[in-house]
Amino acid sequence: MDDSTILWDFYPGAYGPSILVELPDLAAVALLRRILVRVAATGSPIDLNNEPRMRLKNIANLKLVLATQPSRKTLSSTGDPLFVWSCTAEQWRAHAALLDPFLDGHVGHQYLSAEGVDDALIEVSFGEHHP
Repeated sequence: MDDSTILWDFYPGAYGPSILVELPDLAAVALLRRILVRVAATGSPIDLNNEPRMRLKNIANLKLVLATQPSRKTLSSTGDPLFVWSCTAEQWRAHAALLDPFLDGHVGHQYLSAEGVDDALIEVSFGEHHP
């Protein structure tokens, strides 16, 4: 994996289906933030399979789309394992803002989907070790 390659790993998880998003360095944090903001700003869907420096593990595809109406459930499985992550522009910008502490040098993780609501829990991790 290149230093700035973002790994999206789908796995069973302790609390249900999960997608661990590993951000290996600040360039990867900035890249993911730009992608989230791009969906909000342009409204154009993004297939992560077609994005540079993305690696999907145990996921056939993950598509980010702009929703016209807010919904409690934002991540849906459309097949095994295909996902559509659909948020309003405001929700995409809020997710992007959750990455800002990482850009300021903090390590840790953030959850970008809702446990028990979405079809998988998305956990973004920066500066943490994942064996």
